[in-house]
Amino acid sequence: METIVLKDYVREGENRISLNFYYNQHLISLTRSIHAVWSASNKFWHLAKNQENINQIYSIFSSEIEIINKLSKNNRANPYQNISTNTKSIGRLVNTNSLTSEQLFQNHLVAIQQVQELNTDMPLQQNIVDQIESTRRYMTQKRMSPNTINTYLWMMKKFFETVAPKKPEEITESDIYHFNYHYIIKANYSTTYQNQLINAIKKFYEVNLNKNFNLENLERPNRPISLPEILSKEEVTKLIKSIENLKHKALISTIYALGLRIGEVLNLKIRDIDSDRNVIHIKNAKGNKDRIVAFPLALRKLLRTYFKKYRPTYYLFEGASGGKYSNSSASQVLKRAILQVGIKKRTTLHTLRHSFATHLLESGTDIRFIQEILGHNSPKTTMIYTHVSSKSISEIKSPFEDLDI
Repeated sequence: METIVLKDYVREGENRISLNFYYNQHLISLTRSIHAVWSASNKFWHLAKNQENINQIYSIFSSEIEIINKLSKNNRANPYQNISTNTKSIGRLVNTNSLTSEQLFQNHLVAIQQVQELNTDMPLQQNIVDQIESTRRYMTQKRMSPNTINTYLWMMKKFFETVAPKKPEEITESDIYHFNYHYIIKANYSTTYQNQLINAIKKFYEVNLNKNFNLENLERPNRPISLPEILSKEEVTKLIKSIENLKHKALISTIYALGLRIGEVLNLKIRDIDSDRNVIHIKNAKGNKDRIVAFPLALRKLLRTYFKKYRPTYYLFEGASGGKYSNSSASQVLKRAILQVGIKKRTTLHTLRHSFATHLLESGTDIRFIQEILGHNSPKTTMIYTHVSSKSISEIKSPFEDLDI
């Protein structure tokens, strides 16, 4: 998993945010889309420090990218700030990677109640604050992603601040079209940011006013579809063989061998492994779904050796001091292996899952079985691997071969 570290940076007396990450063309493209500026002397990207930019950062970077927030806590734009208030608390923005679901519910993601402090020129009406809180509770109970909840709540706040003093029940489709054009299109915000903003508005009205706006004619771009990078079987072999540490080798091998998301691997518990039936239970995965995957014999042998040496007590992979192994540590394991092997492709932990699915397809596995193994809701998601399978593409005969040249 790629990692971005947010730090304070002062340039000519202005508070700014620096975005620090290893060279990655994809991340650079995303960073440019939010109009960040490159500092050649400091070797990082930076942009003005304010709530809008911070929320853009959290909305533009995908779930595959870990954001480590090291911004100072004395700035109102910092989403990790814990602000006290006389009204009932909605919560504070926190780094949720290590929190339980109960803690997530108690420490949720936006300090809506502090709107008057954050924006004294255009405070939200109390009834809107209450309705946003109702939406938070609804999304929490639906087990929506904490990052999604964080983004949606902030965007609801932004929308109603912009259209104030109109009340929610007075908002028309025309207001939303006007907001979309003047606030999003003219400002050249990213397609991801725009789609999330419109989804947030729709969610607010669905939850609180049981109202669905007809926004079919809204200028709303399709999200760009990019094909994933795929490692060959030879590259995966070299990658895993280069890892000498047994725990690290077992971790990377498990991701590829089972085609799991990194969160699914780190959440694996010892009790989830059913050696008698040669299956592993993947529980509470994306979409709050469970599924069962096959337990390959080769992986079984490797994990048995790993288990005898490290003796994990609860999670299959645990940190040095116990508890669940971290995303960032797993990412560093992969980065070191990539550098050692010399792979030039943009490779993340999720690339191993993409490679697993593509290799299954190339070996003749039915696309419907691959969908089930990966835990995809729709076959359309799985079908992307038909576009990156070198076997199917290489078998296509070019009409050039029929030319008598």
